[in-house]
Amino acid sequence: MVIILFIIPGCDGDTIKPPPPEPEIFADISGYDSLHYEAVVMVIINKPGHQLQFSSYSDISSKHHSMVISIFYLDTNLKAGTFNFMRDFISGKEYAVGSFIVGKGKDEKVFLSDSGTVIISELNGLTINGSFNFFGSDKSKTEHINVQNGILKIK
Repeated sequence: MVIILFIIPGCDGDTIKPPPPEPEIFADISGYDSLHYEAVVMVIINKPGHQLQFSSYSDISSKHHSMVISIFYLDTNLKAGTFNFMRDFISGKEYAVGSFIVGKGKDEKVFLSDSGTVIISELNGLTINGSFNFFGSDKSKTEHINVQNGILKIK
């Protein structure tokens, strides 16, 4: 009797990790902090509140950075178009609010949009393309951030 043993390579505990997700938001930041920002976006749709939010974060040069862009619209469904950045919630108007945050916890510095625009050029399901720029300041309005060349590419 002949016994043939087949040696099947076993798993040694190593797994092949999937590649990291591709960035979906890009911007050049200057002012309080200067960097090129790229991150994956979490899209939040709040239909009853007529709000579309893009939330992202990235650790760049050993610092935590995050950006949130919220678009508030009046119609039952958001349509492609241009939305002006404001600082605070305004009832009965279409607009956007942007924030850029540097650091975490007690070292966190929050910059809210004072002016700028976000343009949604394509909106097809969860495929969203657009561009944005905004100028923001901290709570005391003594420190500033300029977010330029912003691109949204969400598929």
